[in-house]
Amino acid sequence: MKLIELGKISKPHGFRGAFVVYAPTGQASALAYVKEIRIGLEAASSVTYKIIETSWMPRGWKVVVEGITSDTQVNSLRGALVFTERTSLKETENDEFYVSDLVGAQVQDESGASIGTFVGVEPLPGQQDRWWVELKSGETIAIPATKQFVLGVDIKNRSVTVYNVSKLR
Repeated sequence: MKLIELGKISKPHGFRGAFVVYAPTGQASALAYVKEIRIGLEAASSVTYKIIETSWMPRGWKVVVEGITSDTQVNSLRGALVFTERTSLKETENDEFYVSDLVGAQVQDESGASIGTFVGVEPLPGQQDRWWVELKSGETIAIPATKQFVLGVDIKNRSVTVYNVSKLR
């Protein structure tokens, strides 16, 4: 089972167990439609909860789940991560992808030469995400997820083509 991180619990919402999740994808988060989430400090030790209600608010998602009924419980979960199973996410269109599906993909330069492996994404609120690539040398670099640096993504062949990487050093 592959778990996808949706966000982080930031604070209680009221006194009856509702909480706010900061989701880097904002209003487009899968929290809008998934039926279950997992909560924990890491995916391996996370606990499953059935969603009762979610709603988008200006500073994150208000979430109500079965089994969490007080602000005391929520406060004990502050900072915990919220996950869902990859199979719970909607299918993407041909020109769309989930960035999490890129982890482990080959990263190549514009000539097609392999330069390393995609290892993660760093969502930056109000800015473009940073994509992290481990180069063949062992060095890890951040590549802005912009057209200036990302030439293309091929989900089927699990590859990312980048250019102008020398400008990042």
